[in-house]
This record gives sequence, C-alpha cells and structure tokens, in this order.
Amino acid sequence: MQTTDLTYQTIISGPYKVEYKAEIAGETYYNGDMRLAFPEVSSGLFDKFGIGNAVAASLKITLVPKGVIPAMSEIDLYYRVTNGVNDSSWKSKGVYFIDTRKADKNGVMTFEAYDSMLKAEYIFMESGSWVSTTALAVVNMVASDIGVSVEAGTTSLLTTDSMQVPIVPIIGENGTTGREMLCGVAAMYGGNFIIDETGALKLVQLVTPANTATVGKLAENIDIADAFDAIDRVIIKVDEKSYFRSPEVSDATWEAMTGRILEAKCPWASQVVADYVLTVVEDFVYQPYEAIGATIDPAYQLGDGVTINGTTSLIYKQTLKLDPRCAADLIAPFDKEVNHEYPYRPAAQRALSEAEAAIGTRLSVAEDAITAEVARAISSENEVRSVITQTATDIRAELIDHITGQRRFIQYGADGLTLGEEGSLAKQVLTNTSVVMTAPDGGEKYSVKADPIDGEYKMFVVNGHIVNYLELGDHWMLVASASDNDNRLTIRWKG
Repeated sequence: MQTTDLTYQTIISGPYKVEYKAEIAGETYYNGDMRLAFPEVSSGLFDKFGIGNAVAASLKITLVPKGVIPAMSEIDLYYRVTNGVNDSSWKSKGVYFIDTRKADKNGVMTFEAYDSMLKAEYIFMESGSWVSTTALAVVNMVASDIGVSVEAGTTSLLTTDSMQVPIVPIIGENGTTGREMLCGVAAMYGGNFIIDETGALKLVQLVTPANTATVGKLAENIDIADAFDAIDRVIIKVDEKSYFRSPEVSDATWEAMTGRILEAKCPWASQVVADYVLTVVEDFVYQPYEAIGATIDPAYQLGDGVTINGTTSLIYKQTLKLDPRCAADLIAPFDKEVNHEYPYRPAAQRALSEAEAAIGTRLSVAEDAITAEVARAISSENEVRSVITQTATDIRAELIDHITGQRRFIQYGADGLTLGEEGSLAKQVLTNTSVVMTAPDGGEKYSVKADPIDGEYKMFVVNGHIVNYLELGDHWMLVASASDNDNRLTIRWKG
C-alpha cells in the first residue's frame, strides 16, 4: 500500500471521490480535460498463478492534446481524494510511455502506453564476460539500464537475503534480455517483478500481506472459487531436464505429501534457491476470485490483501478506472496451472523468427551473425555450459566454467583451426601440447605440435585441409590437390 498521511486517511474514511491528472510533454491535463473517457490502468503479477514473472502495466487515456505530443512521450499519472472540503496531496499512479495513438476527425486522441518494464526487453549483455555477482547487483544493473530506481523494500530484501547469480547470461545478438534476468531473480526469491506506482522496480513475494482492503457488497459482480491447497513443495527448474526440489525428502515421502506443488524456472537454480523459495511460499494458500467494479482505496497496490464478502485474498491483477469512485476489476485468475511465464520469445525463437522474416528479402550471411545456445552441460553446481557461435567468418565452440571464468574453445576461421583456453580477461593459447591423429587401424600416424616459432598451439587449415606442422607417419603422404592447381594440400592415407 502506498504511504498516506492523516489528511488522506481522514478523507478516505468517509464519502469521497477521486480526482486525477496527467503530465504529458510539459502540459498538465486534469479531470475536465479528459472527460471524454476516464484513464484506465491495467496491471498484474502474472497471467496464471506462479512466480518468476516480470510484468508491464498499461495505461489507456483519451484527451484533446494541448500541443504536440512527441512519439514515446512520458505520461506521469497522479490521483488525489477529496470530500469537497479537504483535498489530499497528489500521489503517483504510474509512469508510462506512449506506444500507440489513434486520433479521430475532431482531434480527440486515444493513447495506449506501458510502464518501463517494457524497456527491459533489451539484450542484457551485448559483449564482454560474466563474473558471478549478487541478485541485487543484477537488479540494479537492469534498473540502471532502463532508467528506473529500485524500490526500497526490494533493496532491503535482496541485501538481507543475499544470493548469487553465478551463471553467465547468453551474450550478444539474440542473447538473454534484462526482463529474463529479472524473471530468474524473481523465481529465486518466490515472487514477481513489477514497476510500482512511483516508477520503481519492485519485487512482490507470495507472502501474507501487511494491508487488507475490504470490498464487500460495493462490487458490481463477485465470483469466488474454492481456494487451492496450501503449498508444501517447490520444484525450481534449470531447464526441462535439470531441477531442484524442496523439501529434500525421499521420493516416497514426497509423493505422500498432499499439498500443492509450486513450480518455477530459474537458469541458475540450486538446492539453496529451492530451499529458500519453500521458506517463502510454504503454507501459502491461493484464493481465486473476481470482484468486478469494486470500490477500493486507490492507494492499495498489487500484492496487498483484499477481503470480499468475508473471503480474503491478494490483489494479483487489477484494471483500475480513474472515475470519481475509482472502480476496479480485481482478479485472482481461476486457472489452476501452477507456473506461467509472462509471454516472451526465448533467444532461439527470436533468432529463428528473425531469420524467417528475412526469407525472400535481403539475407546476407556475410553481414549477419547468428548466435545460438546449442547445449548445456550442467554440473551439480550449474557451473558449466557449452556454446557454439557462428558468424560469416568464424565458428567457435566453447566450454565455459562460470565459477572460474575459464573458457576452453575450438575456433575455425580465416586463420585456421585454433584450440585454446582463456580466462575472463586475457586469452591464453595452449602451448607445449600435441594432438595425435590416428589412422583407421587406431595406430598413431601423425601429430600436430606446438609452433616452434611463436610457441602457440595451432593447426592451420586451407579449404578444410590441415597443412602446417605435420609429422607424417609411414602410411600418410601430403599431396597437392588433384582437381585444380590452387595450392591446396591433402593428407592421403596410403595403407
């Protein structure tokens, strides 16, 4: 719940009405300026009950512009309560950015805008290397990138219950987005991220709320379903094959438990994460409901409690119309699916969609690099992942240790085939090493050794053939290309 002063609380305790204003492109629009339609704000923690989401709120507002409103203009929305004698101070109801607009022949314009969570769909790391850091540091990085602050309670929570983000995000084009990083942090803390009314990044955990509003019979329509079973187990998935569950009990004991299982995805999950999430959500009861056209104090926020005809739940989703009574559609979705991620396109899907869109138009492999994560080799501590990167000039396969920052790689490019190892800062090519090549019968026939000139471990390839520093055995010979005279060399098995 937003902090309110004594004047606000006194007004809200009796008959009152809500007034509002919007600041856009240096102009202020009050109730009367927007009398053609009341502003409508839609927000939520998820589409279906779960954790590990980062959801944008939207605003629909209709007005007659007082001047030019540039593309993507910021809309600062405010409200206050009044009883006709006293007025409260203006309070923020969100910061939004225009996405679409529609004008009629009379100059009336309708804008649809979203808060800063939409900006989090940027590539989190376009280049560089990752070093294990705290969840708070990740949240601060995303907040800085999208130009918002971090809500004080979220900073306090992530400082008190500090956990690490050890695994590297996918780096480069089509890599991990800032919103996906927030989703991972939200999952590991048993909650969901939103942008609050002040424009700050806020983590809302699934916990019993400190504040509860009473709706009662003031709603136009009420529908209350049976409550879900209390949560007694959690499963945190790294991917479709790797997961951690809590409590750590035998399979037989796990199956005998009768409560609800909460599932979520977190790419850097661990047993510590699973155990922490259980401490947050254990015994939490999800109560589905709908309260359409409810009159509610506009200071109440997502994650606050609401009591409807004696049944208590949380405000999970709401559509708030800033009319004089501030009517709200409050919803706790009825769908019993445990986990739902706010829709987004994973990195591989984004890359595929972009490639498909380019078919039939100008598609230049020489200009466009396609980067895709092709495999994960995850140890019990989630330390290692394999990645293949392909560009127009190079193919590189890496095995990355996210704890030490060490990268072992094979790279095939214009300079040939290079095997090496590098840390997080400087490349170190293997030296004093040999690779043994074998004949079909398994015997050693030739090897590639350290370069006697510069000490680097190299194999040079011309048109697919190894041509440099070969020690040939009796059954191998190095011959020129038979098909043309382009100086290619071939290694031929003589038997």
